[in-house]
Amino acid sequence: MLPWRHPEHALSGVPADVGSFRDKAAPRWRSPRRSSTRFAPGRYVCGDHRDTGSQQGAPVSGRRTAEAVLADRG
Repeated sequence: MLPWRHPEHALSGVPADVGSFRDKAAPRWRSPRRSSTRFAPGRYVCGDHRDTGSQQGAPVSGRRTAEAVLADRG
C-alpha cells in the first residue's frame, strides 16, 4: 500500500504533512552535560553519558577524552 498524499502533491513527489502529534510523555530535550573526562590522575572516562546521550555524544566525548590525554602527556 502506498502512503497517502494530498492530491496536489500526488504527481510532484513532494510528501505532504497530513498532521502532527505532540507526545507529552516523550522525553524532553536536554542540554549537553559536558562532564569532565578526567576521572583521576592518569585515568579518563568517556561515553555518551559524559556528553549528550546520543549517537553523536559518544564520539564527541571520545574526542574530548583523547584531547585530554594528549594534553596531559604534553
